[in-house]
Amino acid sequence: MLTIDLALQGGGSKGIALNAAIAELLRRGHVIRRVVGTSAGAIAASLVATGFTGDELLEMSLERTDKDEPLFAEYVAEPLLSPSPQVEVEVSELQRAALRLPGELGRRLMTAHAAMSFFDTGGLNTGDGFTGWLLRTLEQKSPGLSRITLGQLHARTGRHLTLIATDLTARRLRALNHLSAPDCPLVMAVRMSMSIPLLFAEVIWRAEWGTYLGQPLTGHALVDGGMLSNLPVSFILPSANPLVATLMGPPPTEPAIPVGLVLDTMLEVPGAPPEPAGRMAQSRFGHRLGALMDTVINGADLSLADASPVPLCHLPAKGYSATEFTMSQQRAQALVDAATAAARKYFDALEAAQQR
Repeated sequence: MLTIDLALQGGGSKGIALNAAIAELLRRGHVIRRVVGTSAGAIAASLVATGFTGDELLEMSLERTDKDEPLFAEYVAEPLLSPSPQVEVEVSELQRAALRLPGELGRRLMTAHAAMSFFDTGGLNTGDGFTGWLLRTLEQKSPGLSRITLGQLHARTGRHLTLIATDLTARRLRALNHLSAPDCPLVMAVRMSMSIPLLFAEVIWRAEWGTYLGQPLTGHALVDGGMLSNLPVSFILPSANPLVATLMGPPPTEPAIPVGLVLDTMLEVPGAPPEPAGRMAQSRFGHRLGALMDTVINGADLSLADASPVPLCHLPAKGYSATEFTMSQQRAQALVDAATAAARKYFDALEAAQQR
């Protein structure tokens, strides 16, 4: 049995691969001491910290809704945000003027109407679908768990959970845990970390969520931590950086092995069927939006992974986008199977190295 400090990379809907790798880790009887996650990694990290088993994580990864869509399709189940009154008037006038124009132009105007909505709140989607899903999931696990704060979670379980978010107002990285933001609700900390820029609305910090390292954040806008640290390996390594030391607390007396789980978009997923055509990403606006989000989420991580002082566990994810929320059962299963195989190989080698 190994004691592991775990860093989980973000990657949107590809994050189900993280669940498969964590399930393999837990299946071997290893203990997760500290867990740090960004975006999709924050979702997985929060589920681990709140006591979900590897089998439960796998079930979530492959479970389908009544519409035969992946469970994470509920994250974007609610309508697009309503645009501001000013935008509504302007676009409505354009639509009326376009009534005699070809249908393709009308469709483009409707796309513009949707795109304009993000100006008010920073995203096309409210994120309420995700928040509702996480609240229900935690409450079903244990009554009251959906209302717990980061400080209460640590006091209740002893688990050291850190979630990475980006503070747009202060232009700073925020590592949210029981030391830095003890009064922040767990659900909202996860919601901040997974707010993919442009896709999900930013989260505005409320006064009742307390302070961050003693400093007020009321009114600050927070979004996906992947903008600044999508692969938060530095938070599980011994560090001379005083800020990291403050955020993570005194180093534990017992040693642990640092492990980073990477969603590697350069590695093929064996047996994965092609993604069907017709998704949002096939339109010009959708393609550009998807490319921008993937770049923001993954841009710095290739260099970081190459230079990491820790051997990383690379989970194949080539051909999968962060916003593939309607992933087919076959594609999801292929992604999970590839992650399981990669994790098995990684932990076989890790265990063998520890026995030498």
